[in-house]
Amino acid sequence: MNRTSTTSSASVRIANLLAATLFALVPFHAFLTVWGSTLFGHYVVLRLWNGVFLAMLTAIGMWWLVRDSATRRWLVSNKIAHIILLYTAVTFVVTGVAYWRGGITAMALAYGVFVNLRYLAFFLLVWALARKSNWLKRHWIPLVLGPAVVVCVVALMQYFVLPADVMKHFGYADYTIPPYETINNNPEFIRVASTLRGANPLGAYLALIVGSLAALLLAAKAGVRRGVLVGMSLVVALALLVSFSRSGWLGAFVAAALVWFGWLKATKKRRIFWFVLLGVIIFTVVTFTAFQNNRAVQNAVFHTDDQSSIETSSNEARWSHLTTALEDVRGHPLGGGAGSAGPASVYNVHSKIAENYFLQIGQETGWVGLGLYLTIVVAVAQRLWRSRTDLLVLACFGGLVGLSLIAMLSHSWTDETVAYLWWGLAGIALGDAEIVKPAKVRKHRA
Repeated sequence: MNRTSTTSSASVRIANLLAATLFALVPFHAFLTVWGSTLFGHYVVLRLWNGVFLAMLTAIGMWWLVRDSATRRWLVSNKIAHIILLYTAVTFVVTGVAYWRGGITAMALAYGVFVNLRYLAFFLLVWALARKSNWLKRHWIPLVLGPAVVVCVVALMQYFVLPADVMKHFGYADYTIPPYETINNNPEFIRVASTLRGANPLGAYLALIVGSLAALLLAAKAGVRRGVLVGMSLVVALALLVSFSRSGWLGAFVAAALVWFGWLKATKKRRIFWFVLLGVIIFTVVTFTAFQNNRAVQNAVFHTDDQSSIETSSNEARWSHLTTALEDVRGHPLGGGAGSAGPASVYNVHSKIAENYFLQIGQETGWVGLGLYLTIVVAVAQRLWRSRTDLLVLACFGGLVGLSLIAMLSHSWTDETVAYLWWGLAGIALGDAEIVKPAKVRKHRA
């Protein structure tokens, strides 16, 4: 349904189609690009297919700004958009200066700018679209959960049925994406990635899905729908487990807990929630402590092994990356430009992997850029929390906190799947929340 007559209904339909296609395909981005490169070559170019969709959406958004006064007024009055535009300007200035000084290569610059800003642009475009049409709001569940089921089934097949290196038949290799991962280079402990770029990106993606399922389960009445959601939740939980992504486990737990907490209105029920949460945490800590000498638990949970012969464990490597990145941020307050750190830095002279997305932003855009980025995240979280009477808004809030924790342990927002899906859903949630009165969204609340 079109909510405004001041812009072309055709442009709204095309924008909905582009956004929906991106939602549906982005969980298979890594698989499609690697497999496509075996057929057509040009792996790096194929990785940018999502940029084509984003460019078309941007063109439509510019058309709306020219033709629709309501869109212009919304953008002028939108404080979050102002911060994003300022952050974008700082990114371009810092990156331009770094390139002029020879600090980054053209390839690293182009890819770094694209990766850092694409999901924020998508967020604003989908937000503007959701104010014009509620089509995405009405169809977000199949668009998100449908692909998630496929991803989870592939993950479980990889772990329990198929050979560990099955993805090599689709072009997976060391120069694209490894066909599988291990814990501390131990082939006895395999980590699956399904159709995503790695085990940790899979964990982050499934944390987002867990938050969405938690919200949907709250509203589902007893019957077939609830049974389907429960079954789907079990499949997702098992796929998340075999990813052995500890950050994904943590993010999923936090996302689900915040969704349930936000749903509860009565103080007494919230107090019960905290007792239950504390009990789960104590039980988990006691259980893992009791089995800490078990080899399977050592590898799965602690990513250590008394029998391991490797010189540096993954925990030690991550800590080394974090401390090095922190010193880099302290020592370079102006930043080194987009592409000077993070995954994009592999195209630079020197690669810098922080294992922390926020530190990566600090390395690239300096203290000012990092401050602006943190302001964006906090402002979006506040806006979501204020509109949490809607289930999608609540799921996005829980997902943002969970994914932010994951981002402190990885470069999660550089992954296409996680970035486009969460920020796109947030755009839908906020755009719809500005149109629909909270009292009409949900009549029943615990």
